[in-house]
Amino acid sequence: MAGEGRDGDWDKLKRIMEGFDQRLHRNGQKALRRAGEELASDIRTRILDGKDMKPLHGFTIEEKGSSKPLIDDGDLLGSVGLRFIEELAVFVGVHRR
Repeated sequence: MAGEGRDGDWDKLKRIMEGFDQRLHRNGQKALRRAGEELASDIRTRILDGKDMKPLHGFTIEEKGSSKPLIDDGDLLGSVGLRFIEELAVFVGVHRR
């Protein structure tokens, strides 16, 4: 009973653990990219539907030709994106040039 749990295939464990840190880093980046893409998509959807935004004044709608608060020519919508600012840090929002 004293030696139970101490015997095993240590070589197999070493093979499994080889490159673990690289795999963990790569999978972290993939997860961040997916989360960032999902957030960017949510931002675009919110811009398109105008949900929970104050309605535009009638004069503004007449001048603009649309009742959508954040859409004029699509520049804002097209500028929403993501980029890695560090290895494991993602910026999601409007890119400024």
